[in-house]
Amino acid sequence: MKHHEAILDRIRQEIGRPDGLKPIIYTPEFRHCVCLVSVVKEGIYLVSPLRKEIDPLLIVELLISVWDLFERYIGPITVESLQLNFMTLLFVMDEMVDGGTAFVTEPNILTEIIPKPNILEKVTKKNIALKKPYENDLPIGATSMTPWRRHNPRYIQDRILFDITEQLDCRFDGHGRPDHCKIWGEITCKCNLSGTPILRMNLRRAELLESLTFHQSIKLREWDETHKIVFLPPDGEFMLLKYCIREKIVPPFKIDSAFKNDELKISLELNIAEMSLEKVKIIVPWTPDLIPATSVNVSRGTITIGKDNSHSNFST
Repeated sequence: MKHHEAILDRIRQEIGRPDGLKPIIYTPEFRHCVCLVSVVKEGIYLVSPLRKEIDPLLIVELLISVWDLFERYIGPITVESLQLNFMTLLFVMDEMVDGGTAFVTEPNILTEIIPKPNILEKVTKKNIALKKPYENDLPIGATSMTPWRRHNPRYIQDRILFDITEQLDCRFDGHGRPDHCKIWGEITCKCNLSGTPILRMNLRRAELLESLTFHQSIKLREWDETHKIVFLPPDGEFMLLKYCIREKIVPPFKIDSAFKNDELKISLELNIAEMSLEKVKIIVPWTPDLIPATSVNVSRGTITIGKDNSHSNFST
């Protein structure tokens, strides 16, 4: 117990520093803890002490999975919701990690082993884990060859939805020409299909995709041979694929800048003819000491300055 208290004191000390808690902190002063690996989400720190040297990215991925599962169980994560559902989340963590090794991380299996708190228990502020933390029988999917999918789900209306999100990282030179562009994207799905369907997805220009991260349901041999995605989808929401594109990128906008008579003028022109845009938001970073001496005007839309004077937000 004293050892755990010492680690907690070190974590509190690091959080109190101006630069906050770093993702990796080596702790030679502790005999049973070589380092601390952490992630921060919405102001809440998830920290894992390590007894021996392993790849920290594995722990980061596990902590992100913990956060996603907590959201699936209790919704938006706040200090109050964590306290209210503490016992349920404790049992979830006990199933996810067994003896310091990631064991069960698939949401479909975990939600069958440990039920989610229902509305009545939330209203009465009672926790289901106090009365019935586990189901009596182990889910069939937990021991199958496809542990990511619930056993034989049934729906009145079968459907699967795909959501593609891309982030463009682009740098322009002094003449407004892009000299460095990169796209980070991911494909997320919401699957409500009965039985055990095998799906096939064709991607246009699949050879441009790099730094791929696949869901474990994707058949890698099929991708290597044909560049087609063949998979048995999990039941519910999941991340199918993450990727990066570095070649043949044409930015959907043009930026021009001019500096004259101590005045900087920046123009942004969108060039998207095949689709309509709504609720456009542009964030322009600044140095905090520059904002008070700067007058910012826009020809359309509205612009606001961040509370810490570090950026300005433009919206239509």
